[in-house]
Amino acid sequence: MGGLQTTGALGIFAAVLLAYTLQTELAQIVQQTQGYRKPYFLFYLTHSGYLLLAPLHLAALRILSIPIVPSLYTLLSILQVQFAPPRSTSQPSPAPPSHRPSYSRSLSRASLPSTPTLREDRPGVRRRTSKRRLLGRGRRDGRWGWAWRMASTVLKLSILIAAPALSWYAAMPLTAVTDITAIYNTFAFWAYGLAVVWLGETPTRAKLASVVVAVLGVFVIAYGDSWMSSSVPEDGGEEERKEGTSRLIGNLLAFFGSVSYAWYEVWYKINVALPDPDELEGEDDDDEEEAESFLASPTAMDPSESTDDADPEAQAPPSPHSLSSHLRIASPPPASLTNPTVTTFLLYSNLLTSLIGLATLLLFWIPIPIFHYLDWEHFEVPPSNTWLPIIGIVLSGVCFNAGFMILLSLWGPVVASVGNLLTLMFVALADAFLPNSPPLSMSSIVGSGLIVASFAGLIVGARRESQQEEEKARQQNLG
Repeated sequence: MGGLQTTGALGIFAAVLLAYTLQTELAQIVQQTQGYRKPYFLFYLTHSGYLLLAPLHLAALRILSIPIVPSLYTLLSILQVQFAPPRSTSQPSPAPPSHRPSYSRSLSRASLPSTPTLREDRPGVRRRTSKRRLLGRGRRDGRWGWAWRMASTVLKLSILIAAPALSWYAAMPLTAVTDITAIYNTFAFWAYGLAVVWLGETPTRAKLASVVVAVLGVFVIAYGDSWMSSSVPEDGGEEERKEGTSRLIGNLLAFFGSVSYAWYEVWYKINVALPDPDELEGEDDDDEEEAESFLASPTAMDPSESTDDADPEAQAPPSPHSLSSHLRIASPPPASLTNPTVTTFLLYSNLLTSLIGLATLLLFWIPIPIFHYLDWEHFEVPPSNTWLPIIGIVLSGVCFNAGFMILLSLWGPVVASVGNLLTLMFVALADAFLPNSPPLSMSSIVGSGLIVASFAGLIVGARRESQQEEEKARQQNLG
């Protein structure tokens, strides 16, 4: 694992944990202490706040003296490739080029193809998680086909990320908070199962054991105190049965939120996430060797020297796009761009998060008057004493979701989900330091320890797998 996937990712992960803890504590202050219980409106404000992320990112680039215009041109090129409409089955597929086009260096150095024709001439292969597939999309169906497809993807993301949040809020008045905490946070288990089915992740006993231990830690935190208590609830008759029915509905909503959140993570990894930038950089050496052999080849430099008896594929001259790609590889990188691959990777993720905020702002206000009319949630302007905590909720929510979407791309849904469970430990620690709060319980300590051990096991296992893959690739190169 490279720099962004280790040191950088751990820094992002720490920011995610702190942001979630702050968001949770501020939400408790607003809804419980100050009495402003408007869960949907708070959800709308928080998710609309994602819109701030793109301007903040551009401001950070300006402060760090990273050229903004080249970064935006690189981002535009990646968006056109990433969201290019799939090729129609009626269109004949082009013959594969005699030399594999290499886009990684041109994209990472913030340089676009020189003409629109070159930009549109791409082989038609659907991207999954590989860089070569990502950078080999088909021609766009129209000039703005990629933009319409990106807008559709952003709308789907907005709905997918809203579903678990709304189910959480809807379950709150129906069941116990401990039930919601335990059931909702089993999404790490569902993320693992969905990753095995849809991402082709190799199931291993160690990874499954880590996920199960993490989920067990969640249940210990949620129910540990009640397990240690010897009190037996009394039968409350009809009122107890009604309460049991509402609790069942609340638990089902929490279960739906858990599965939908896991599906959102896996769907993002399949359809939206870029390949790891370390993977992009790791293939540049192969691209350079290929380019050097291509440029040094007499046949490639002078196609007229070929004979009629030669292989027809060898006689075919390289496409202008392929030649342009290799010539760009041979050129020196601009000195003004410090780390363009990582810059573009982060800018891409934060742009999509910001677009989710825009979609939420434009579309998700519609239920607010409907809920007000149906007496489900009366709209009230927040009182002045809640403005500052609400601003804190919005900003911490922006930090949390921006960081978590980056971690989804770097670590995948399984490791990111289990890592997200560590927020329970930080929230428990924060609650213990609040005034008039009970001390940290033994169940919180034990459950948090199980989650930490599970996450550490996943990180160590992922690092070991990465080292094994690197060693295998090194042996293949030597052979």
